[in-house]
This record gives sequence, C-alpha cells and structure tokens, in this order.
Amino acid sequence: MSSDRPQPILEADNVYVEYRGTPPVKAVRGVSLALYPGEVVGLVGESGCGKSTMARVLTGLLKPNRGEVTYRGQPLRPLGLGRRPLAETGIQMVFQDPGSSLNPRRRVEAQIADGLRIAVRRGALGLADEGSGEHSDEASGERSGQRPNSGGPSTPAEWLVRVGMEADDARRYPRSFSGGQRQRIAAARALAARPDVLVADEPISALDASTQARVAYLMTTLAARQGTSLLFISHDLSVVRLIADRLVVMYAGRVVERGPTEQVWNDPRHPYTKSLLAAIPVPDGAGKLPAVGPAGEIYPDHEATR
Repeated sequence: MSSDRPQPILEADNVYVEYRGTPPVKAVRGVSLALYPGEVVGLVGESGCGKSTMARVLTGLLKPNRGEVTYRGQPLRPLGLGRRPLAETGIQMVFQDPGSSLNPRRRVEAQIADGLRIAVRRGALGLADEGSGEHSDEASGERSGQRPNSGGPSTPAEWLVRVGMEADDARRYPRSFSGGQRQRIAAARALAARPDVLVADEPISALDASTQARVAYLMTTLAARQGTSLLFISHDLSVVRLIADRLVVMYAGRVVERGPTEQVWNDPRHPYTKSLLAAIPVPDGAGKLPAVGPAGEIYPDHEATR
C-alpha cells in the first residue's frame, strides 16, 4: 500500500563514524536520520555527542565507516579534493565559525556570486536571473533537470538586503563585519545556491545572546521561502524549539529521542532529554538557577519509544 508521505530528500541509514586513536573514538554509533522536503529538523545535544560529525557525514565532507547516506534516492559520494558533482550542490552547509568559512581575501559580493553561479549551472536559477556579471562558460551546458526558480534575489547586493544588511556591503571584505553579520553573509552565500537541503552546524553558538534568535529565525524564514529543507544543529533547545518542526536528540553518539517538536518539549520520554529541558533557565523573576544533575551522570543510550 502506498503512503502519502513524500520520500526523504536526504537520509542517513545506520551510520557509524570512528576516529583513530588510543582508544578509538566512536563519534557516531548507528544513527539513522531522514530529512523531508520543506521541513525544519532540529538536531540537539551536548558538545561531543556527535552532532557536527553527523553534519559532515550528511554533507559528504566525511565518509562514514559503516552505513549509507542517500540524496534524492542516490548514494551521496564523499567530497574529495575535486569539484563536487553538480547535482549534489543542492546540499549546502553553514558552518559554526563564519570567520573561517568565508574567504578573507575575497569581497563579499564575489563569494555570494559563487552560490548564484552554482544555482545557474544546476538549473535552479534562470540565466537571465543571475545578475552577478560573472557567468561561467559551463553555465549554459549543464542542467540537472530541476525546474528553474526565477523568484527571489538574483544579485549579491539583493541577497545582502534580504538578510538584513546594506547593498553597499557587497564591496567590503569579511573582516569588516561582526560575527553576526558574517553569519548572515554565510547564510546568504549558501541560500543563493538555491539548495534543496541546508545543513546549519551550530550557526549561532558563537554569537551573542541578543543575536542568536534573530539569526536562527532569519535562516529558517529564508529557507522556508525557497522551499529548502533545513537541518539546524544546536545545543540550545530553547532556540531550536521556536523554529523546528521535528526534534532529534543525540547523546553519546546515538539518537535517544525524536518526534514533533511540541511533543518532545511537553512530554520528553528519555532521561537525557528531560535533563536538557531541566537545564533551561525559566524567566520567573525569582532568580533561581536551573537544576543541574550529578557530575559525570551517565544516561542510557537506547532510543526512547514514542
């Protein structure tokens, strides 16, 4: 019997990742994860639980020791030293530190234009809409069969305006901006490529508290406007709750709970999820700090049923 639910656009099946060492570090242990078209999934957990490793596996930056990742039903090839296959540029990533992911020697407009050219080559943006003035010779010869999308910003300056910056900022270098502004530029560059999937790996952890929610909401809104599926990775459940359709909780390299955001928030089933929620400060005016579990507390690593 056929199901009405669409097929996952990006899916990890029983992924294991182990880093060499004495002893070896088992970073990810049997994680399965599916991302469906147009949804926002929050992947949460403490530092060292395997979230960033999964981000690199899902984007092809890291080859798993076991398991498989598929994109649009086809195996995702790990990214080597060569250029990424054109069809797989539909997966884009925003890294935790925009200072290291943006090229300090290139103007902002040139870096956003890279994303626009990728969209043109993949057929996700019509040639007439790509207004950077820097067309690739291959632009008219390569298409993936996707329907061109002529809506939305079509120049680097327009993208900067879309993310809440000034059009004149396009001529400046990344060093001229604050951390929050650089993260907006990184998001603009990734979204300019018209991706099907955007993986945001701790994109707000390096920002001040007043900027975090604004950047998270901005990325979610822009992704939704283009129909992009967003995997938002964070250790801050209170922010992720505001933007995610589903939550996936990781602990010690495994998924221990998953489900619709409000269900997980209001009725956590796993002891680790309960401890994460208990650690969120409550603005009750009493000045009480959240409860902290015993140091070194070990939680079960099996997934709670829902």
